[in-house]
Amino acid sequence: SDGAPAWCYDLGEVVLPKADLRVDALSDATRARARRSLASCGFVYLDDWLQAGHVARLRSAYDAWAASDAAAEFAYPVIGDGRTEHVLPFAPPFNDSSVYAEPILRALLESYLGPEYKLDLMTVIRAPPGAGDQSWHQDWRYLFHPDEVLPPYALVLGLPLGDVDPSMGPTEFCAGKKRRYYYGWRCERPVRVGSTAGSAVLFDYNL
Repeated sequence: SDGAPAWCYDLGEVVLPKADLRVDALSDATRARARRSLASCGFVYLDDWLQAGHVARLRSAYDAWAASDAAAEFAYPVIGDGRTEHVLPFAPPFNDSSVYAEPILRALLESYLGPEYKLDLMTVIRAPPGAGDQSWHQDWRYLFHPDEVLPPYALVLGLPLGDVDPSMGPTEFCAGKKRRYYYGWRCERPVRVGSTAGSAVLFDYNL
């Protein structure tokens, strides 16, 4: 009912396992799986993409920075009561290229977007227990017209800074739905996947 093939709800199809996420073994088949999932479902999961210790260090650095006076200048509008969001300063350790320019990520981005793209921004959203739900939304406005049909032009990388189980309310996706909800459409069958620290999800800007 949401325009997505049935396999979009099969983790074996939409999750790239850690064994396939090696720079020396990122096969054409793995790239093709990622492109297929992004194009048809709108998302693909990267299982244990980064080491958990690396993610823990990023979280610790963010927690310390967010508690400082400097963070107030980097507040960013966020959907959902009780949530906060910060744009990260392009400074250590947040500008560490081992995240935003990690070779496997770059290979997947280039496979979907082409060889030229730019990093728009990096933010952290904090949703403590009891925070309100986000409403269904796409991440940004259309480039030209509400009924536009364009090649892919942007992706989002979601990297939870810790383990996320289903009871914590992980980000939900409406598989295959790449149009605004202003028409009154709703998601009949959302995808909601828990993950471990170091796992990530790539999703199309229009999802």
